[in-house]
Amino acid sequence: MRLKRGLVKTKGIYLTKAGSDKRKVSPDELRRLFAQSKKLYADEEILPKTDRMDLNMELFYQFVEGLKSGDLNLETILNNYNIMEGSHLTLAGNLIFGMIPQKFSPSFYIDCIYIVGDDISSNHYLSEKRLKGTFKTLYEDSRRFIVSQLKHFQVEEDFNSNGKLEIDEIVLSELIINAMIHRDYHINAPIKMIMFDDRVEIINPGKLTNSLTVDKIKRGISIHRNPILNSIARYVLKYSGRGSGIKRVLRTNPNVEFINDIDKEEFRCIIPSQALG
Repeated sequence: MRLKRGLVKTKGIYLTKAGSDKRKVSPDELRRLFAQSKKLYADEEILPKTDRMDLNMELFYQFVEGLKSGDLNLETILNNYNIMEGSHLTLAGNLIFGMIPQKFSPSFYIDCIYIVGDDISSNHYLSEKRLKGTFKTLYEDSRRFIVSQLKHFQVEEDFNSNGKLEIDEIVLSELIINAMIHRDYHINAPIKMIMFDDRVEIINPGKLTNSLTVDKIKRGISIHRNPILNSIARYVLKYSGRGSGIKRVLRTNPNVEFINDIDKEEFRCIIPSQALG
């Protein structure tokens, strides 16, 4: 049975054809294809094994206070912001407000590693950490991991003047937030942050969505892959949601490189060190 262009179901197995070759479609890929055809967003997916007990009410009340929502009751807010659907958390609700987000979203974590030298194949590293927690915790912990490893250099002649980080914290913050909000949550893989002696690489699961290109995002054009996360994140992180983050990164450090790897289905940000040499 042919379902859509290039996708065929036969004997309960889904196949895709490229030229004269056929290959079996992985469950993750199939899930993404059907989600795209129905215009479903990953962050609105309902997690059927969750209930209200899996919601961290302290984090949720902090969010409610920031809304200045007036007379809106909690049930209305939970539903209006797609934090819950009926009695279950959505993926977005779990990632931002879950008691233990990784219990229901096991690939929602960040792998951080500091490799000595400039080659990914090196087996010599200074530190390594797997970070877990809520959206805000992951942002703060991953940022702290990288900043703690960065070197400072003097930009003024005065020996007692404050040193400047070799990678600007504005660049780092913007790209970590960008990775968390815009990654493809249909792909069961973590975000990776790899430090080298001369750069930091942030590797995001999923290529750019729809018609986006590197050139377009540099010009401030954005398409929201995860609209619920995009709408809520501005209340829990330093995030505007206006598509200005990449332009701000390049204004601060024009040497940051973006690679949209379609074959590997990943988006890579390469942040070179700006230390004086």
